[in-house]
Amino acid sequence: MQITNYIKHPIEEFNNNPLTESLQVIETKVEITQLLTRVPTTDIDNLSSFYRNARIGQLRNLHIPHHCSEFMYHKIMELILCGYSTKNPLDSKMTRAMYSVANSAKDKNYLTNGVPELTTAPSCLAHGPSGSSKSTTIRNTLSLIPQLIRHTSYNNVPFRQDQLVWISFDCAATASPKALALNFFKAVDKVLGTNYYDIWLTKNKLSVEAHFGNMQLIAITHCVGFVHIDELQFLLSYARTKDSPTLQTIEALFNKIGIPVLLTTTSAGLGLFKSTEPAMGNIPNLTTPRRMLSEHEFKFNAFSLQSDEFNRLYDALYPPGLCVGRVLPGADFKKCFHSLSAGLPAVMTRLARLNHEYIWRLAKKETGDEQFLEGIYKSQFSIINEALKHLKNGDIKGYENAVPRGKNGNPIWTNDDAKQEESEKVPKVVPSIEDESRDAPLEKGEDPLAIGVGLNDSHNKELANEK
Repeated sequence: MQITNYIKHPIEEFNNNPLTESLQVIETKVEITQLLTRVPTTDIDNLSSFYRNARIGQLRNLHIPHHCSEFMYHKIMELILCGYSTKNPLDSKMTRAMYSVANSAKDKNYLTNGVPELTTAPSCLAHGPSGSSKSTTIRNTLSLIPQLIRHTSYNNVPFRQDQLVWISFDCAATASPKALALNFFKAVDKVLGTNYYDIWLTKNKLSVEAHFGNMQLIAITHCVGFVHIDELQFLLSYARTKDSPTLQTIEALFNKIGIPVLLTTTSAGLGLFKSTEPAMGNIPNLTTPRRMLSEHEFKFNAFSLQSDEFNRLYDALYPPGLCVGRVLPGADFKKCFHSLSAGLPAVMTRLARLNHEYIWRLAKKETGDEQFLEGIYKSQFSIINEALKHLKNGDIKGYENAVPRGKNGNPIWTNDDAKQEESEKVPKVVPSIEDESRDAPLEKGEDPLAIGVGLNDSHNKELANEK
């Protein structure tokens, strides 16, 4: 939350409105990139084994901006300002619009045909393979925009209003349309400190229309300016389920009351925009998909070896401070790393982190050991390996179908993630110290865990003594 500070815009339509004047735009690409870039300290000299591993663990917080981040930020800000410019809370037409939405919610219904005082808002779509940093890019970009602004007065006149500039939530992994509403309520509560989720959790006997009507009422009451709905591909899994949410549902919920939307889906979810509802005779109705793609389409892909995105992220994952003897891995290691990770940011970050951790735990003499990296991948990423094979062959559909997913629908990237999902409690067998501390190179494809990656505290102490 930020303290309200009203500033005039060079476009007159954005002025004399507390919702727009409370927002400032970051205009330069340099500043946007600097604000989005997060590279943790990587100097591990003179650190104990615990704090060394903890510093390596900070790579989880690493963020190198995607090349589309600047344009995405400016597009979102444009949509927010343009949307607010037609919804001035000081204008009498907004009072009438709120009255219409409130009446619909009171009747346990929601507006599907729009409000005369509000213009239907545009929609954007972001899509790409699982793990290609869609959600990470969007949420980091949104973080540059204040999410909650509390107004107390405007132009020396009392004006008390909580302005929820943007909200981000996931489609439900189940076919329940009420679950979609609950996800929205929970996201609002997290920002405002309200208890909409708890209230509506106990109202499960009320109709779906009642839930949706109150979603619209909450959105317009708190002046929501932009909505990001993630994991849209979940709609595919229950498209034939009665009363399940559809593209039409999403459109009616927010676009019809003048709130712009950014939808995020895996490549598989693009099928939602290809399948259309029947209209007159055998002619398909393309109206809804066209409206849902009325603004901009952001395409994400796995990074190629030569891409700027791959090289910037790789350089951040393998800085001199984390490498043994501050010696950077060679070109062959880099190619091997790209091949194993398939250029997916989600896999790259985990693979590099595990590689650094095991290299230092086992006191290896160099970081750029390709066979060792392959062994780590084999032991920790076998669950995702088959899916990545499809991706490397250009079979996006096969990749998405093969990606293992948890109960919440999110991808499971490592074997450890899978064990946690299944709540398996398998006792770890700690190998002998003689095996753990060997310096002999791995045989091709050999599992580094089999030679001592699973270390315990006593062994860490012995390693320190040996050094």
